[in-house]
Amino acid sequence: MKRTKILVIALTIASVFISACSDSNAPIVAPAIVLTLDTVDESSGGETYVRAESSVKNMGSVSVHYPIRCDNFGAISVKDEDGVWLVLRDPSLVPVCPPGFSSLETGETIEGGVDLIWAWDENGEKYLIPPGHYTIRTAFTYYLGGIDEPHYLDQEIPLELE
Repeated sequence: MKRTKILVIALTIASVFISACSDSNAPIVAPAIVLTLDTVDESSGGETYVRAESSVKNMGSVSVHYPIRCDNFGAISVKDEDGVWLVLRDPSLVPVCPPGFSSLETGETIEGGVDLIWAWDENGEKYLIPPGHYTIRTAFTYYLGGIDEPHYLDQEIPLELE
């Protein structure tokens, strides 16, 4: 199995100071978040296809909070060589996803992925993703509690589909 791996380590060593709401002047240190994007050659029923997989690991000493999404933690998206983003899930299926946040504790990992076989056009018609040059993108947004601004991580890698 061929694996292409790009690893982004976002060592956010920023201090966030709590102001008038707290008696403590001790800084809160942001976690070390590792965002990984892989492509894996898979096969099923004699057919070979590419699967894009992404994971986030909290390697810091503080838990973080992230918005709950239907596709687990973050979007994996694909754009073609013309810059057009592909629709990778049937747009007629609206998943039921309760809004809210989840926690990523120290040492925990969350994962998500998508098989790059089908896409949907603007009319909702399914088609095989043709060979060509693509860019795969993954993203993760997290917070350090209620006082924090959002932190964004993203990664893009090129992909040649044959």
